[in-house]
Amino acid sequence: MSAFSDDLAAGLEGVLSEVGERYLYCRHQHSVEIRAAAGKTDHLTLDANGLTVVVRTLDLLFDAAELVLSGTLTEPLRGDKLVALEAPGQPVYLVQPDKNIPAFRYSDAAQTRLRVHTVRFKK
Repeated sequence: MSAFSDDLAAGLEGVLSEVGERYLYCRHQHSVEIRAAAGKTDHLTLDANGLTVVVRTLDLLFDAAELVLSGTLTEPLRGDKLVALEAPGQPVYLVQPDKNIPAFRYSDAAQTRLRVHTVRFKK
């Protein structure tokens, strides 16, 4: 890795430890607690009428090594849920359900950090 990549990784680690919040990552009956920092991304996608619209996602950035479900390191899947454990009312977020927007991407070249695109789940 380059010095820039190393500095970037160290900076993100600092952000997670300072401003990251606890989330419960859930897939079916399996779950794991993670620490994630929140961000936002605007995505261009097509609506049902073929018109281009902007969809804003809440992005959760966290260490990829934390996503271990049932003893197996895994990647985020569409439809997984994240519960904000420290927020009032513990809101639930769905990993991006829009098939035109990726569920996640790696935020670094070494693929050690995930940026998971979510939308708030409305009950």
